[in-house]
Amino acid sequence: MRNVLFALGSYASLAGLYYTVRPSGLAYTLAEELLLISSVILALVHLGYEIVFITKNRPKRLDNDREVTAYMQSWVSGNGRTSVLAGDMSWVHDTAIKHLLEDMAKNSNLTLFMSRETELSRHLQTQGAEVFYYGRYHLAPTTRFAITNEGRADARAVLGTRDSKGRLEVNEYVPGQPAFHLCSDVVTALRRRLAF
Repeated sequence: MRNVLFALGSYASLAGLYYTVRPSGLAYTLAEELLLISSVILALVHLGYEIVFITKNRPKRLDNDREVTAYMQSWVSGNGRTSVLAGDMSWVHDTAIKHLLEDMAKNSNLTLFMSRETELSRHLQTQGAEVFYYGRYHLAPTTRFAITNEGRADARAVLGTRDSKGRLEVNEYVPGQPAFHLCSDVVTALRRRLAF
């Protein structure tokens, strides 16, 4: 939203400068009219782009476990390698997501980083998932994240935190954005550290 306000302020300043410098009472030439019209069109296109960008990149708020499960199921349902940093994966409680995770584990496409061992983590590990537990190191991340299609150009990361009302707020990132690379670096570091 800040970019939209900056753009509006810039356009207003330029318009004010133009009308301050231009002598009053003169008729507009064709070149001036074309320049003004094209400037207004470009300003509107720029503002439209900024509004679409803000809307598209706005964090998503998930109010309950059902919404979290549906979101994560759609997020990890691709065919690439996926790493998930979670507490205890309590959001996995319906059979569809369990079957999806089992299939990913069987294809060696699932890595889990969890605070402690659970029945689900043991089961997924027997199915072929790579599972690491960080709780013994007294780590308590306040964020949770997942990376899909690891190592590919179409990789994506989702980062989730709880807001003051307990809702999960998730942001999505792609390669090139610092948060994506930070998630990727954390996965690499945890995999190396917890492998021992």
